[in-house]
Amino acid sequence: MNARSIRLTVAVLAATLAAPAAIAQAPPPKAPPVKAEPPPQLALRWLAGIGVAPARVTAGSKGVVTVTLLRPAFNDLTVGLSVSPGHPEESGLWIAADAVFIVPASLRVPKGQDRASFEISTRASGLWSGTRTFTLGASYGGERVSTTFTVAYPN
Repeated sequence: MNARSIRLTVAVLAATLAAPAAIAQAPPPKAPPVKAEPPPQLALRWLAGIGVAPARVTAGSKGVVTVTLLRPAFNDLTVGLSVSPGHPEESGLWIAADAVFIVPASLRVPKGQDRASFEISTRASGLWSGTRTFTLGASYGGERVSTTFTVAYPN
């Protein structure tokens, strides 16, 4: 072995030994940025519908309003109610036009139940003859369901 091959061997050996240190000192490659997306908003629907039985009454008669859920309530569930044409009162009631009937502003469906009902009593009004149709609405969260209720006035 001559001096030149010894220098070459030492240079290769030094480079080989230095390579892992150089690699260890190199910064890790950058990962592409990850755009974090918010989790999807899963809205669990609750309201199946609202109904009135009978759907048409003669003024002075009664009807039963039932709000039905898609499943039994996990806890007591309060459903908002409304009537149109009508207006809300500070007392927590909705007054149908000309006070033909009154609807509570809300209805509680008890835990474990999938429906709740209340009775409405209509009254005769000297202002009307023929029929008058009202829309009863139920709402919970962003959901809303409705039905119609007709009151027939004697001539």
